[in-house]
Amino acid sequence: MDDEFVANQNAGNPFGDDQDSDAAFWERVSEDFSVSDYFRLNPINLQSPAALAARDVAQECQSKWGIEIDPDDTLITTLYIEDPKLYPAPHRANVAHSMTLTEALLRNWQQKGNGDWFDHLGHLQPHHEGGLDCQVVDEKLPPYDCVAYEAVYRKSDPQHYDSTTQLRLTAEAFKQYIWDHNLQAGYLAYLKQFWQAHADDYNLMLKAGLFRAAWLQA
Repeated sequence: MDDEFVANQNAGNPFGDDQDSDAAFWERVSEDFSVSDYFRLNPINLQSPAALAARDVAQECQSKWGIEIDPDDTLITTLYIEDPKLYPAPHRANVAHSMTLTEALLRNWQQKGNGDWFDHLGHLQPHHEGGLDCQVVDEKLPPYDCVAYEAVYRKSDPQHYDSTTQLRLTAEAFKQYIWDHNLQAGYLAYLKQFWQAHADDYNLMLKAGLFRAAWLQA
């Protein structure tokens, strides 16, 4: 899971300068300490929206549904499946949409099927507790032979969409959680708390950054 976003992408050096080995670095800074060296020693560790989303989803799944998951290794997937009422298992299927639970929360995922209310593929089949035995194929299946089914699956390699990977958490329940959850407000509150807690620590870094930018443009 993506726990942190390191704002200084070059291991604490936001200016992209070539970095010394540790021994060479300490030998050099003992004689000549630069602004870039200060940033290298004091990286800004800021949690990304994706990390917050993953944390929130994991906590909700554990507390509300009693399911321990890694949201980055769990998928919400819409399949177009050959109608189980007409075709025997395993049912051939096409993947219409698939994303991790983290991505679904970030995207505020609410679409049903193909999103067209007037099309039968815009209406999802009821949740099957035991899953449907599906075999994903590359061949595009005729839409009129298929139904739309959405469920939550654990990632696997190769990926399977059946009872071995489907979770008891329904796609409908998870999308209701997305609808009710205000990720943006939570992240803004986190940013406010973060900068309030670290304002003094980073005040000098901000001044150093402005000094460095002015020096580079001179």
